[in-house]
Amino acid sequence: MSVCSRSSARLPLPSRSTTRTGRRTASSRVHSSSSSSSESLSSLWRDALSPENVPTAPVPWQANVDGVQINDAAAAAVGGAQQASSSLMSLDNTPNFFANLADAMQLNDAVEAIAQLADQYPVQMAAFVYLALLPPSPIFGIVDYFLLRPIDDLIISTTLTPNNFRVGPKLGEGNFGRTFEGLRTGGLGRAPEYEPRYGAQTDQEKRNRVVLKRIGTGTFASTDDARSDFLSRGTVARGAVEVGLTESYMNGVLRRSLCPGIAQYIGRFNVTRNNNDNLDFSMGSEWLVFGFESDATLGDLINIGDYPETAAQYLAKGARDEVAQRTKITKNVARQLLGVCSALHARGIVHRDIKPENVLVTNTGAFRLIDMGAATDLRNGVNYSPDAGMLDPLYGPPESFVMPDTTSRAPNPLVAALGSPLVWVLNAPDLFDSYSVGITLLRVAVPALSSEAQLKKLNQELSRFDYDLRTWRRETEGMGGGLATRCDFSALDGGGGLGWDLCCRLVCPRNSLQRGRLGCRMARLHPFVWLP
Repeated sequence: MSVCSRSSARLPLPSRSTTRTGRRTASSRVHSSSSSSSESLSSLWRDALSPENVPTAPVPWQANVDGVQINDAAAAAVGGAQQASSSLMSLDNTPNFFANLADAMQLNDAVEAIAQLADQYPVQMAAFVYLALLPPSPIFGIVDYFLLRPIDDLIISTTLTPNNFRVGPKLGEGNFGRTFEGLRTGGLGRAPEYEPRYGAQTDQEKRNRVVLKRIGTGTFASTDDARSDFLSRGTVARGAVEVGLTESYMNGVLRRSLCPGIAQYIGRFNVTRNNNDNLDFSMGSEWLVFGFESDATLGDLINIGDYPETAAQYLAKGARDEVAQRTKITKNVARQLLGVCSALHARGIVHRDIKPENVLVTNTGAFRLIDMGAATDLRNGVNYSPDAGMLDPLYGPPESFVMPDTTSRAPNPLVAALGSPLVWVLNAPDLFDSYSVGITLLRVAVPALSSEAQLKKLNQELSRFDYDLRTWRRETEGMGGGLATRCDFSALDGGGGLGWDLCCRLVCPRNSLQRGRLGCRMARLHPFVWLP
């Protein structure tokens, strides 16, 4: 992940249009040729559905099951059939079938009630739709930022202390912090020596296992280095500590809104003299606490062992040959990753660092998205600046920023929340993450792109074709020395090339209207995602 600067504008995609001819003439011919036969058919159906032709109760048999007379149930069913046939007969002379259907389903009253409210209170209804229904739902962001977040922080600060945990072995280290396996001790003073157990564990041991992430390393170990009001200043995080606090903020928002597919966030604590009897934690350090769900990421499954066999145990059960495994893994990754990204975007958050290394894979094959330090909350304007941002250059889109440089700096959270629906409609910031999802799908589906070195070369070649994946393959496949000639696209080309089509719709530049690329919510409707 790196901090980026403004890049030049990209060329818009050519527009596509389709024409459809002859449909109206064909339908009129069918209607005219069948008009004579339709009258006789309708009379036959009318006679068959006539109430007097429907048999009535009692039926010639009966039985007793759990004290209920079957013939009573049959009589009720026959009565229902009579009423249904009467309704069908009345529809014969009713021009609007759907109006009668709405009456029958008792939906018409609700529609009329909403229409009356809109007539009586047009301003209030428009405000309700704008604040509550238009994504990213400003009213929920306002309530969360100004009410739920302070209460949540107060509860966590009084209940979560270093004495609740014991630090275990290190799991990993990044630019902005270190993660450790930990043990929840229940706050019973000095914790016993940590003894990690591998393999089978009791339910209690599983519940006590946590992940501890220290915010910052070295000179960034104290929260004194962070600006106290940077979350509400309309600026991007600066330094390891502010990135860690941003991650705490984002995880808190997602936890309170019950967002699916993210790591189980418990809270954070700051180590002070008053709350520290545990020598595992240095004075002044800040820690994030997560539930332990897995220590393996999607990147680990790709890099370690024989891929795709290793990943197939969790993501492609039942697939036998390598192509089938890659295809099933790619579908699974597309479904889960697009789903969790759509959930984030519905809450106004853009992750900005989607990649296999930030996706935990549990032993059931479920995904948990982690590492929210680069994320931006565009509903409340947190961790956003129009001329600065963070991304991984191997997975980030060509525009490098979630919104154009003409976008103003984020105002205070209240004003930002009120204007957020317009910001999302005009700038489509969610397309930033969808490009990264497309690169991730290429990495799990194409063997030649499984290493970071090959991804770097892919980006270099894509830059020559305005980052349009479809054009890149068409122009370079078959050329000597090109990366496309060494790529096996069989996992994407199968089934009519639906997988390749999805990747091409994700890995492409934006057009002049900030569109031209599928967002995660729309990409979930692609046939490659939902077809088996």
